[in-house]
Amino acid sequence: MIEKIEHDFELVVFDNHTDAQPPCLAPILSCGSWIRDSLNDKSIALRKVYLIGPKKEDYKKIDEQLKERIVFIDREDALCPEKSFRDIADQIGKLPLYISIDKDILSKDEIRTNWDQGLMRFNTLCDWIKLIKDRSDVIGADICGEPGINESKAQKIKSALINIKLEKLFYKK
Repeated sequence: MIEKIEHDFELVVFDNHTDAQPPCLAPILSCGSWIRDSLNDKSIALRKVYLIGPKKEDYKKIDEQLKERIVFIDREDALCPEKSFRDIADQIGKLPLYISIDKDILSKDEIRTNWDQGLMRFNTLCDWIKLIKDRSDVIGADICGEPGINESKAQKIKSALINIKLEKLFYKK
């Protein structure tokens, strides 16, 4: 989706993973490398990434040259959006924002996804989005991180309801 944006923008990513690692196989775009690849692709107008939710030790593994364009908020600090947002409020929103949400940032108490998961509560994620929307021009968003194929029907319905609630947040003034 971000390849279609023709003007400078910034990316806000809510994820339990950095998605900025070199791919395990030959050069191939993967869910674990898409941020890295996007920052390195000169044809994409991406200027900065706000990466919210991974562990500090995972962030340390990112290439140093990429870190110059990544603002990182680790999983513990991400649990307090009011405080952490104040730390980035002077930076965020100068350019239009695209928001990418991987539901694996949420705790297993909220939803069970097909990857290892973070600690965030759904209401905390909503608080983050509201803070960002109030300060910024959000030009697009995506949501991923569905339950595994063997998860219960109840988990799949819960996931669909989370998607609907998140989508509604983007349409509220």
